[in-house]
Amino acid sequence: MPEESFKELINKNLYQVFLFTCPANIPLSFAVHPWFICSRKGEISRWEILHRKNQCASSWGYLHLNYLPPTSGIEVFTFAKKYYWGGKLISWSEGGENSPAHKMINFLEESPQNYPFCDRYSIFAPNSNTYAEWVIRHFPESNFKLPKNSFGRYYARKIA
Repeated sequence: MPEESFKELINKNLYQVFLFTCPANIPLSFAVHPWFICSRKGEISRWEILHRKNQCASSWGYLHLNYLPPTSGIEVFTFAKKYYWGGKLISWSEGGENSPAHKMINFLEESPQNYPFCDRYSIFAPNSNTYAEWVIRHFPESNFKLPKNSFGRYYARKIA
């Protein structure tokens, strides 16, 4: 999704959570990589697990905040920072104070302290899909669902 199109969805009076996906890096591009974009009344943040550790000042192991631009997918080829997949918006939730979207944003912001696998990553699991499913399982009312090719999502059943 182009950044300009995404900006049109932002409502500065609401709390919004967007779930994006893109293909994983080649040769695993048959699988998807998910991430969350939060809008805290217009203040944008991006939360995700990546296969590399401590990449920026706001990284907690494999968990990253704002490592990439909001709607940009990950690199097409691992570590080749020239070509990136486009991001695809698959779900979103929005609301006011104490809405599920507001609570989900708070939960994501607390995930550096609460997600049990910040320092563990495997292409099989735990991985980016495990993290996304872990968040989604805490908010069933959001109706967010990961695609079937989100390998690693079932590992989230092992954690609360």
